[in-house]
Amino acid sequence: MDSEEGVGLLLRGHESQDIRDNFDTALKIVHRLGGLALAIDQAAAYIGYRRIALDALDEFLTEYDLQRKRILSYTPAPFWEYCKVPIHLGEDRDQAINAFTTWEMSLEQLNNDKSIDMNKVTRFLSVSAFFNPTGVEEWLFRNRWETDQTQWLGDLGATDNGANHENCSDMSNERTRDARSGSDRYGKNYEMTSTKLERKLNRPLSPHLKLKGKRRSKNHSRDGDGNRPSTHSLDRKWDSMHFLDIIDKLHRLSLVQDVKRIGQGAFFSLHPLIQDWLQLREQAKSRRVHIRESLEIVACSARLYCEPHPTGLDRRIALLAHIDACLSNDERLSEPQYQIGNEIESCGGADELVEFYCQFSRFEAATILNSRSLKTREEIFGEKHPDTLWTAHNQAAILMSRFKYHECEEMLRQTMQLAENGLGKEHPFTLTSRTFLAVMLGAQGKYDKAEPIIRQTLQLQEKALGKEHLDTILSMSNLASILVMQKNNDEAEKLFHQALQSIQKTMGTEHRDTLNIMDHSSKILLAQDKYNKTEMLFRQTLTLRQKVLGREHEDTLGTMIMLASVLKNQRKYDEAEVIFRQTLTMRQKVLGREHEDTLKSMKRLAMILKTQGKHDEADEMDRGRLELENARRTKTQDA
Repeated sequence: MDSEEGVGLLLRGHESQDIRDNFDTALKIVHRLGGLALAIDQAAAYIGYRRIALDALDEFLTEYDLQRKRILSYTPAPFWEYCKVPIHLGEDRDQAINAFTTWEMSLEQLNNDKSIDMNKVTRFLSVSAFFNPTGVEEWLFRNRWETDQTQWLGDLGATDNGANHENCSDMSNERTRDARSGSDRYGKNYEMTSTKLERKLNRPLSPHLKLKGKRRSKNHSRDGDGNRPSTHSLDRKWDSMHFLDIIDKLHRLSLVQDVKRIGQGAFFSLHPLIQDWLQLREQAKSRRVHIRESLEIVACSARLYCEPHPTGLDRRIALLAHIDACLSNDERLSEPQYQIGNEIESCGGADELVEFYCQFSRFEAATILNSRSLKTREEIFGEKHPDTLWTAHNQAAILMSRFKYHECEEMLRQTMQLAENGLGKEHPFTLTSRTFLAVMLGAQGKYDKAEPIIRQTLQLQEKALGKEHLDTILSMSNLASILVMQKNNDEAEKLFHQALQSIQKTMGTEHRDTLNIMDHSSKILLAQDKYNKTEMLFRQTLTLRQKVLGREHEDTLGTMIMLASVLKNQRKYDEAEVIFRQTLTMRQKVLGREHEDTLKSMKRLAMILKTQGKHDEADEMDRGRLELENARRTKTQDA
């Protein structure tokens, strides 16, 4: 940048005459900053924020030189190696130091603002530097606050709410109560359910062990300093305007960019060099704390957004980019022993990220994270501990999703043997592992091997848990699914009917597993060509799923597809086409245009169009699908 442009940038907003009168002093500052536009812009923000008079610009140079000496004294040699922005010896490094100096000067100005806590705002900036810098949004911090009321976040976006919690959402209060609960993690509080990770596998009612409280490690409800939420913090609610006010102050100092409101929250970005400065300006111990906090924040949102969420696909994709950035920074800047999953305290957060990655079919990344947690839990707790067994079980589920059936079976049998030895043959986890093994064998078409395993498991569950226990009912449904594949429709129909009656009595008509069994009961009727009964049951299931899960949930869309298929078999082509179109539109919105399930919806719609003689539109749909499939294949290969 030439001298005149540099002075113009430094003194932007001032009258032309004032600029001419103070040109020489301003030029000294521009030269002192090496003509680096980023540093000059930062200096202008500092001068404006401090309200330094133009005839006192020498004051800036004095402060700058003092700050620069301090920067040079604490900037470690490895800094330059770890910077993502290429910085070489000589002029590049001098210019970077110039920029760092102006940023430190600006940051220290927050000390003069009595309305904010500088230490907590600095901490907020440092943590933000480990996210995807192109778009840091308020919901990341709000989700963390509403889940755990982390103290240092309270001064960023929370205001006193007295004893009145009515302004907080029910979901927020429920999460807070859960964070403070003291339930026994490994005693009686086992809950056997069908989880998101295994539903991702698209297998019939794959069961899964869920430990109440296991996702939240013992320190999960503490802030980065190990402090539990104070009683005062629990009486506060998130205030978006207060958060935006802090972001605006940082923007006025040019420490953040692109500040705007999107929907109900604030949005900002960070310059890549500012991101490097924030990541590496502190000692390794402090940096580890900030990396851990960034990972805890994304893990919190991953737990909330793990399934298709009312906020839509855009937010989930944004979260995915933040998770990738946090893990990349953890890998780049943390010593191996401190990386997520390698410490027992971080295994719970790793579990959340594993499950979220599986939602996006990022199974390789999920495998790496889960393997770390498994190794750590084996070393700390032992291989027979419930947390270790749970993690091994998850690893098997990921292997199954990658169609690595041999490895999956080997791990399942090993886990099942450990569970039998450590917990007993009739323990819920052991029985769940047996059921999962049967489901996995069924997925390979090994029905003759799967059937005796699930029958024996069902007998043990009826004895140990009772006929109306949820696990028993789910195993009954899984057995029925295997019998359907063996063309044993009569027994399968009886089992489905019995399972449906039991679960409606035990869990209610709107429970998720009740709806799953209704869905499978419809499929057995479909296999028997009982189209009228099938259509009626699918319509009932669809109505309930829309009410309970929402119109865009994957299970709801699955039921819509089955209903449309039944209508197609009955030659009700017009209504089938309408439903196929609705399904495609919603999958494009929720999953994205290139997702495999979206492409399948395109194929189904093209087929129904051809059936009706609408060949031109069908051919156009097929061409579009093939283009998207090629694009998806190319991205996968590049990755």
